[in-house]
Amino acid sequence: MKERNPFIIIEEFVPPMYAEELIDSTYGLLSIDPLTNIPERTIITNPEFSEDIEEYLTTRIEYSGLVELIERTHNVTIESYGDYEYHWYPEGFKTNLIECDAFQYSERKWYRVHDNRDFTCILMLKDYASGSTIDPDFEVYGGKIEMTNWNFSFNSARGTLICFPSCPRFCHHISEVVLGEQNFIKFRLKATQPYVMDISDFSGNPTSWFNI
Repeated sequence: MKERNPFIIIEEFVPPMYAEELIDSTYGLLSIDPLTNIPERTIITNPEFSEDIEEYLTTRIEYSGLVELIERTHNVTIESYGDYEYHWYPEGFKTNLIECDAFQYSERKWYRVHDNRDFTCILMLKDYASGSTIDPDFEVYGGKIEMTNWNFSFNSARGTLICFPSCPRFCHHISEVVLGEQNFIKFRLKATQPYVMDISDFSGNPTSWFNI
C-alpha cells in the first residue's frame, strides 16, 4: 500500500518559458539599499502584480487539478485561493528566519494569526544549478526550500509547484543563495473549516515519500 504524502508536487505547473516572463515582470520593483546600493530581499504583494499575471495564475490553479489534489489528500474542501506574493532573494542572501505561514510562535506556543491560510504553495521560477557552470538567468545555486521539521529540502525546479499545510509542522527556511538569484511565487488556499493536521493520517517520511 502506497504511503500517503502530505506534500503535493506538480511539475510544469507553469511552462518554463512563462517562469521567465514572471521574473521579467518584476523589473523595477526589486529593492536596493539606498545607502549601500546592495540588493535586498524583496516580497511583492498582490497590488503590484499585473492583473494578467493574477488571472493567469488563477487559471492555472483551476485547470491544474491542484484544488482536487489537496481536497483528496487532506480530506478538506477548499473555499478560496490567492494572496499571491513574488519572492526575490539576491545572491549572497542569508538568514536564520524560519517561516510558518499561518502561525506565530510566542511564549513557547504557536498561535494562529491568519485564518485564510490553510495550505501554502510555492511556485519555483529557477532551476537548481547542479553542474560546474551556472546560467544566472535561469539557474540558482543555493536558495533551497528547507523543511526544517522534516530535515530535507527542495531544490529549485523552474515551473514546479510544491504545496503543503500552513501549520507549524511545515515551517520552512530559505538556505543561503550562493550564486545567482532565487525567485518564486507563494500563494495560499483557505479551507471551509480551519485545517488541523493529524500526522497519523500520513505514514512514512520524506525518504519513502520522495525515494531519497
